[in-house]
Amino acid sequence: MVHDYTKKSTRAVSVKYMKSITNFNHFSVPKPLQHILTRKQSILDQLKTCSNLKNLGSVFASMIKTNASQDCFLVNQFISACSNCLQIDYATLAFTHVESPNVFVYNAMIRGFVHCFHPTQALECYIHMLRAEVMPTSYTFSSLIKACASLSALGFGEAVHCHIWRNGFDSHVFVQTALIDFYSNFGKIGRSRRVFDEMPDRDPDRDVYACTTIVFAYVCIGDLSSTRGLFEKMPERNTATWNTMIDGYARMRNVDSEELLFN
Repeated sequence: MVHDYTKKSTRAVSVKYMKSITNFNHFSVPKPLQHILTRKQSILDQLKTCSNLKNLGSVFASMIKTNASQDCFLVNQFISACSNCLQIDYATLAFTHVESPNVFVYNAMIRGFVHCFHPTQALECYIHMLRAEVMPTSYTFSSLIKACASLSALGFGEAVHCHIWRNGFDSHVFVQTALIDFYSNFGKIGRSRRVFDEMPDRDPDRDVYACTTIVFAYVCIGDLSSTRGLFEKMPERNTATWNTMIDGYARMRNVDSEELLFN
């Protein structure tokens, strides 16, 4: 009898468990949360179609009214939309409304300043970020390098490079590629090559961009010997790489080497 009772008890628990799973599959989102998600999606949909100052103003007014101006994800999207429309003042306004901006908001703001031709403000925003004790990401530095290049500020760029190394982003391909391009713009080909050589375990799928950047750097100083050496070692080549090589030989009026390139 005890055995039969145990079997019946186990069966009852199993049935109850299966019913709980079925009920979970029909779980409905609480109305307050559903309202918040709907409002959030509505703002995102509006941002996708923003193309002028009037549109941005309408969205921002809605964000202020619903307290969405404290939602870091939405503010990030709003700042990006502003920078795409070259309305950096509105982006700055939204940024200043956020009580505790996270790294994604800071990154969007720094990237927006660079995109809208305000590199000095991008560097100032980074300093503000450090003082707020918000840790940067690799995306922070790719924008900062562009800001330093726009200002022709080699010293600032070197300082940013130190921060990249200190924060452990010296192995990120797109950050290192930006550094290669940055140093080559100042004619510092030795530093560009050092950054390139120190890139660990380069992924062939992404490496082609870094290789093309260093190849272009050598082309700019007329060192076609080093250019050709790198070109031959590249695991993959894209259209930009081929065009860079052709342009280099054309500059030097080296038609014979240009023809041999295709043999």
